Amino acid sequence: MDAFVSAPTPLKVFGRGHYACTRCKASKIKCSGEKPACANCKLVDKGHLCHYPLRDRKIVIMESDLNKLQAQLKHMEEMLKLQGPSVTPGSPPDPWPTIQSRDHVPDLPADSYLLADAENDFVPYKLLMLCAHHLPPQFYSVKLINAVCQTYSLEFYLVDGEQIDALVAEIYGFFAASNLLEKSHPATLPPMSPVPLCHFFSLLAFAEQLLNLSLDPLSLSVLVQSPAKKVPGKDFFSIATKLFHLSYEQPSIQFIQSLVILGLFACNLNRYNTVYNFFGVALRSAVANGYHRRMEPPVNLGAEELERHKVYEEKTKRLWWSIFVVDNIWAARMNMPVHIDYTDTDVALPTEGPVIRLKDTYDAESLECNVHLVKYLAKFNKLIYGPNVRTMSVNYITTDSMNQKLLVKNILLCIDDIVLQYEEVTLSPQKKKNMLLLPDRNLANLFLRYNQLIILVVEPLFSLIFDESSAANIEDIDAVFLAISRGVAAATRTVLIFLKLYEYNKLFVLGFWDSRHLFSALMILILASVVGCDSDNCTKAVALLTYMAENNNINAKNYLHKVEVVHGYLNEMPELSLNLDWSCRISDTIAQKAETFKAEQHDVFFNPFAEIGNTLPALFKNLSRNQSVTLLHDELGFHSFSRHTREKLLIISKSIQSWDNYSGLPIHLSGTARCPPMLAPNSIRSGNQSM
Repeated sequence: MDAFVSAPTPLKVFGRGHYACTRCKASKIKCSGEKPACANCKLVDKGHLCHYPLRDRKIVIMESDLNKLQAQLKHMEEMLKLQGPSVTPGSPPDPWPTIQSRDHVPDLPADSYLLADAENDFVPYKLLMLCAHHLPPQFYSVKLINAVCQTYSLEFYLVDGEQIDALVAEIYGFFAASNLLEKSHPATLPPMSPVPLCHFFSLLAFAEQLLNLSLDPLSLSVLVQSPAKKVPGKDFFSIATKLFHLSYEQPSIQFIQSLVILGLFACNLNRYNTVYNFFGVALRSAVANGYHRRMEPPVNLGAEELERHKVYEEKTKRLWWSIFVVDNIWAARMNMPVHIDYTDTDVALPTEGPVIRLKDTYDAESLECNVHLVKYLAKFNKLIYGPNVRTMSVNYITTDSMNQKLLVKNILLCIDDIVLQYEEVTLSPQKKKNMLLLPDRNLANLFLRYNQLIILVVEPLFSLIFDESSAANIEDIDAVFLAISRGVAAATRTVLIFLKLYEYNKLFVLGFWDSRHLFSALMILILASVVGCDSDNCTKAVALLTYMAENNNINAKNYLHKVEVVHGYLNEMPELSLNLDWSCRISDTIAQKAETFKAEQHDVFFNPFAEIGNTLPALFKNLSRNQSVTLLHDELGFHSFSRHTREKLLIISKSIQSWDNYSGLPIHLSGTARCPPMLAPNSIRSGNQSM
């Protein structure tokens, strides 16, 4: 331990500079204090008998030096405790226990107590025992990892297809050779890094959540649907987080992939801040490695080395854009700033440049469509849901009217931008494909994210049309209702997609985003039903949400309760006629589920854009272009509503908007001076923090 703890420099020393040796003291003569022998002992040839007594001197040192020494000592004691039960802080320890073999010992400075990356690259014995205890049969792990490879790993670079089989074989070979469960004490083990283990267990956790499967603990060979009280993947997730170390100076691709997977799993645990942090660390780790900048190959590389460099560049490009997409999507969900802007990176897009084909089924085209989508998402989220516009002008005064006019202007510009630039250009080829013929959900996920973007953009308009005092701030009624109709169409397409996913067994029953997108669409359809739109899709959406909640989807349970709250408020208004059939089950809508879509069924075509476009609801079509703003509420029938009803509708619409971001921050529809009224927090089962 002396190698790690340096002696402090005393500020002041109390006592003699030196003490007499034992012979001089016994003879009562003055000692010179020389070491190893004083002058008197040398003179009589007794230098070998010259010894000095050990005496403590009182010294004064800096408090910061003392705290540093105590921190170093505490850190070393904790490290020794992790090496095995036989090591105690009071016993002289072996500086490098034989639990794991090491190739080298890092040369740390004397005043450093920070671990190098090499010090993180081992797994303590107790944690290895925990991994061995929860290691499932290999066939089960292969099934789970294949599920991730055939779903999310097609869109995002979560798994290295060239190395995953070798990784599984290495892990099972390691535990088979070590035979940990049959040993009662630590033994010398071959090295095992926590990073591949963390990646492995995080994949198992995420896959169990996707499939809603668990392994029968009795037979260890039968796959069963998870019981209602069991959270699939929770045990694997717990192990993966224990294996995770944040203090890697040079994080690997596998390390960053593990962070993304852990974040995706935590989405469905109501751990929203945790997800934001996981994605943030993943993105910043990628930035620290330089993945956000275009990579140039080193000079004077041979043909084989150049090929390896191109493969590595392709992997980092895939990983970078994957992190960029998931971080932007989650930041918009949380109404928080993104960790990096699109303009801060010059990496080629997934399909740009020479695309290196690797041994996997990764879809670069799908990822690129998502990259372009989240560019708009980040921009629109900042324009509509961000803070008010500020200027440096001393005379600048914000007003409710100015805020509302600016909001409407931003919304209309965003809608035109995304429809003309993204839907009609990037999304146009995808609108002609048969979603059912694809073996994965790439296209369905892309359509769902696009619909969600439309919903987020147009949602604030409902508060404006429900607020009679805001009617004067709507300058272009036709444009406003066209935007609302696009939102209603997007919500309808979302419900139709989920009905087909359920029918063909592609619904992620425990998936966070499936429940999230369905809830957002349902809220828009409920608001639209107030102004006369068909509510049949509302009942179907409620049936789907109920099905997911009954299968232990935590977020679906919370969302379903919010629907109950909104429905209860609407039923208190006699002027409204929204009737949701809560007894309806999804099996009543879709009587028989297909096991899978057969390739020979080419006559069965489904694309949500072919089912419903962006057409105006019939009620909205009757509005004349030259209609006066003051007649807006009369045309919608609002003149027959009581003042109480109009106020309740406004509260509901604003509450729905606040639910669309984690912190419950309102959009500035009512100015900066006051917060709009919301539904009472105690009417929500778990409170806003769990939503």
